[in-house]
Amino acid sequence: MLRFRPKTAQRAIIRRCFIGCVIVIVMAAAGLQLRRWTWAKTEQIRFQHDIDNGLYWGNRVIEEGETLTGRQMPADGFDSWKVFFTGYFALYDQVKREAYGGDYHLDYPPLRLLVMALWAKHTRRLHPDANVVVHPEAVMPMLGCNLFCEAGGTVAMFLLVRIWIRRDSNRAPPFLLRRVSQEDRGWVAGLLAASLVWLNPSVILEAYGWPQWDVWVLPFFLFAALTASLDRWLCCGCILALGGMLKGQLLLVAPFFVLWPIWLCRWKAAFHVLLGFAATAAGLVSPWLLHNNFDWLQVGFLYGTEHYPQLFISSCYNLPALLARSGWSLKDALVNVDVGWLSVSLTVQWALRLLYFGGLAACARFAAHRSQRSDARVLLALGAPWLLMFGLLGQMHERYLIWGGAVTALAVAISLRTTLLHVLFTALSTVMIGHVMLLDKKLPPTLGLIAFLNTKEALGAVIFLGASAAYLGLMARPLKVSVCGPDHGKQTTGPLRREMKTRQPIEKVPRPIVVVSPG
Repeated sequence: MLRFRPKTAQRAIIRRCFIGCVIVIVMAAAGLQLRRWTWAKTEQIRFQHDIDNGLYWGNRVIEEGETLTGRQMPADGFDSWKVFFTGYFALYDQVKREAYGGDYHLDYPPLRLLVMALWAKHTRRLHPDANVVVHPEAVMPMLGCNLFCEAGGTVAMFLLVRIWIRRDSNRAPPFLLRRVSQEDRGWVAGLLAASLVWLNPSVILEAYGWPQWDVWVLPFFLFAALTASLDRWLCCGCILALGGMLKGQLLLVAPFFVLWPIWLCRWKAAFHVLLGFAATAAGLVSPWLLHNNFDWLQVGFLYGTEHYPQLFISSCYNLPALLARSGWSLKDALVNVDVGWLSVSLTVQWALRLLYFGGLAACARFAAHRSQRSDARVLLALGAPWLLMFGLLGQMHERYLIWGGAVTALAVAISLRTTLLHVLFTALSTVMIGHVMLLDKKLPPTLGLIAFLNTKEALGAVIFLGASAAYLGLMARPLKVSVCGPDHGKQTTGPLRREMKTRQPIEKVPRPIVVVSPG
């Protein structure tokens, strides 16, 4: 027999759906308008080099295909794709042969190179004689890729926050959600977090003012976190491999998703992550592997790790920047150990790497501990690796804090303090990106602002490191939950270190005694 909801409940559901749809439409329209405005207003300080570099390597793919096939690439048709993929699969080998002193200049992973080549093919069809971007409209396909990735990251953020808030029903609601009912708290927190990603000023400035392609990392990381939260570890590994083949920086935090199940002694889940990653990566690079060619690895990944042998690049608010101000360099030796014929040297670069990977393992430990207890603070553990990466590792670009600024939007579901820290990270990221954009052009009206920002770099690094320490401290803090007491459902809150303390004591019922009389 069918059961129907009361009309009041149906009306409440309809009202919530209507309000949610209105919020999404308004938020989407505001975000699109803000992106158009950013693209239009940053024309004079736009960083043209990255646009030209992407199109240059895309054109190199086509030129290599034309050289090997001995014919011009047609605008369309099967023959055009034959020329295209001939050049695509041969470019890494050609770049390695042409390199002088191991300087390849190309540091694109395979999927990123493929996207740039597709962009160049499209641009050639519109402007056959252009080797650089001569029309602003030619950049629109890449801005469309940025928009698609931002939209995907926004959706993943909403789903991720909603899942963990619904699971953690014992948590006392944060300040922003105190007036929201328990039933609605999940989707309201999800919308708040999603809006902080979609309207994030540092993400928008980097993707449409610079523009660059770092935002491509966001949807892959967030969907990997979502699938891990849903216990779909094989899918998690596949997603990480896809994202890593687009932007290699994702591989720096990928071990987090292997260590997470390992801390729970779920060896099968960890194996599934590795299996999904290995199978997907092998499938993507199989055209090279079948010919026993690993130039894609050397050029697309390993070269980038040594391309910039400095502690930091441009304007960075992190620990390596403070070390550089104190006179240290990336390759300085901290410890030298000689044991017979074996000599081991611990450089600043490797010391920072070891410190980072130790912190990454600790973040995975917290994520495992919180997820086992359905504690929503696993969301804080998901944002922490990006803060550690930017704060501790050398060779960082100023743009790389956009990942920490965007992913820490997860913190809106935890407390007001973590939300304010997210806002601070976003502000610092925006300032660094804007600073470098101004430095590149040095327009007369901006010289005073540039000089001011130059004097505040050390202060910015101290603020960022202090805020990151506060964020990690809040992540590791004992849990506060809302516990229903016996006083007619009145709620009280308090720190609980063990889940067992939240359970009500069980009354002991005496077991009946059976007396059997002798027959």
